[in-house]
Amino acid sequence: MLCIFLPVSGTGFIDNRGNAYSKKGEYEKAIIDYNKAIGLDPDNSKCYCNRGLSYAYKREYENAITDFTKAIELNPKYASAYNNRGLIYFYKSDYDRAMSDYEKCLSLDPNYIFAYYNRGIILEKKDEYDEAIQDYTIVLDLDPMYIDAYKRRGEIYATKIKYAKAMNDYHKVIQLDPNDIYSYFKLIYYSCKVSNKQYNNSIKILRDNINKMKSWRLNIAYYFIGDIDINELLRIAGDDNEKLCEAYAYIGITYLAKDDKKNAKDYFQKCINTGLTNFIEYDIAETEMKNK
Repeated sequence: MLCIFLPVSGTGFIDNRGNAYSKKGEYEKAIIDYNKAIGLDPDNSKCYCNRGLSYAYKREYENAITDFTKAIELNPKYASAYNNRGLIYFYKSDYDRAMSDYEKCLSLDPNYIFAYYNRGIILEKKDEYDEAIQDYTIVLDLDPMYIDAYKRRGEIYATKIKYAKAMNDYHKVIQLDPNDIYSYFKLIYYSCKVSNKQYNNSIKILRDNINKMKSWRLNIAYYFIGDIDINELLRIAGDDNEKLCEAYAYIGITYLAKDDKKNAKDYFQKCINTGLTNFIEYDIAETEMKNK
């Protein structure tokens, strides 16, 4: 989404240097250079778009919207500027304006992958799941390596109780990124909803890839494959509330796979009691506690 390199002189040199600062996360320096570039060429839409991105990274959303709007005024066919402004509207929870900008972007460039992905997120929020799946599927048709699209589509399939399809998407994530430990856990969770055979196969996939992983969650992986028991996992988690939230949820999943709903719900409740509502594991536990 950064502007193309212009000849290394005047506006082009300054704008390119601003891009370099932005890539390094030095947004104040980038904005200073974009200001200079705009001073030399006030009709350069790419400079406004680039400055808008730096403002966005600084969470100065009103300034970002102003710059993206200016870029669009200067170049009404600037698809990236519509997508970027739509993303800022999304951050501001103005979903209707965000949707309008994404659709304008796609009318200008039907292959603009980020607009499909971003629109899919809004459709999810509106519970328009089939339409969101369509957008994520288009993203994956355009770029079969787009991991986040597999994850988001997989989560929608799970919401629609299509666990086998959710599993397929997480299988693909693991193929693309064998180090994504959360995707193994998601695969295990959804497979236990399908059958014991699928659950055991998911455990085997985890076992085959476990040496590629790092972090404390590796202990959860060891628990899943039976190398450590519940007591050892909880001992390792200690009194760390975040680790306990995760541990309780995945212990609950193993009981769920054994059709031991009583113990499963006991651990899901312990997970909920941690109060970490922003954790994926909390969402899993809350969902399972609502199930009969």
